[in-house]
Amino acid sequence: MHTRLKQSIIEWAKVSNEEICGFLYATTTEVKAYPCVNISPDPKNEFKIAVDDHLACIKLGTVMGVYHSHPTGPAGFSEEDLSISEEASLPFYLYDVASGTWSEYLPSSYSVKLEGRPFYWGFDDCYGAIRHYYRETLRLYLKDYDRDETFGPSKSMAILDHFVDEGFVSIPVTEKIRPHDALLFDISKNCPQHLSVFVGNQRMFHHPLNMLSKIELLDGRYLSHLSHILRHKTLVGSV
Repeated sequence: MHTRLKQSIIEWAKVSNEEICGFLYATTTEVKAYPCVNISPDPKNEFKIAVDDHLACIKLGTVMGVYHSHPTGPAGFSEEDLSISEEASLPFYLYDVASGTWSEYLPSSYSVKLEGRPFYWGFDDCYGAIRHYYRETLRLYLKDYDRDETFGPSKSMAILDHFVDEGFVSIPVTEKIRPHDALLFDISKNCPQHLSVFVGNQRMFHHPLNMLSKIELLDGRYLSHLSHILRHKTLVGSV
């Protein structure tokens, strides 16, 4: 998620003794939070959003998810949270004030198109495209990580650490690239700063900066900057 957006939700949750709630929605340029009034009769232990708030948010842009807080725990989603997320087919985000933990839940009913998505830092960017791809094609759920437009060389090596945490192994760049391999590109000649997934037939799926996500030819423009090939451990032995 975009770092500043996430932090704004956390700060609101910290100053409330009730469960905060709202939507995340996308305009033509960015993803924003739409705070809602918690109309639950027991707002300290559950949340409920009015239909009017939902309709008002839809008029502002595309709804991307729902967020709320737990002021006194539990740290994880309740069964009701998960049920509502599945019914709404939307990602749910939770901040637990007591433990200071942030959680994300992507319901099995949630699905997105891969190509033609607008670029939004922290959501639909090159890492977001990787997450969409592996979830939609292989049912692999990669964890989200904070990022924004300040991303640069000082943070870039964290990409490799995150991929290792998600079960990927590094493959020598001299080896043949296989479908579903994640490709890292050293655009700045300092460290990897762009990601894609090889889909076969000399093509890759990626989300270029401020463009629509797309499948594109993996040609010399990109191969000259290829720095890492990463393969998920479940695919290492496959041919």
